[in-house]
Amino acid sequence: MKLIIYGLSKTFAKKEVLKDVSYTFDQGEVYALLGRNGAGKTTLFKLINESLDKDSGEVLLEEDGKRNPIDFKDVFFMVSEPELPKFLTGR
Repeated sequence: MKLIIYGLSKTFAKKEVLKDVSYTFDQGEVYALLGRNGAGKTTLFKLINESLDKDSGEVLLEEDGKRNPIDFKDVFFMVSEPELPKFLTGR
């Protein structure tokens, strides 16, 4: 199985965060995504798990040579510093 990212782009207002990102991740491999704060790492993961709408591009799963759009049920995303909904308070 492979996770394929092809031509992924995302802009917020006039700030282009991701531009035409493409990469193939092979099953069984360990990858590190490194970058400074604001580089687009979290944005990339939010596009993969569909919690953000992409401007362009595709996220696909390839299995046995067949490519299919990724489905939310195929993804588990856990952030190291969880963001709580804004309506929650400390009380």
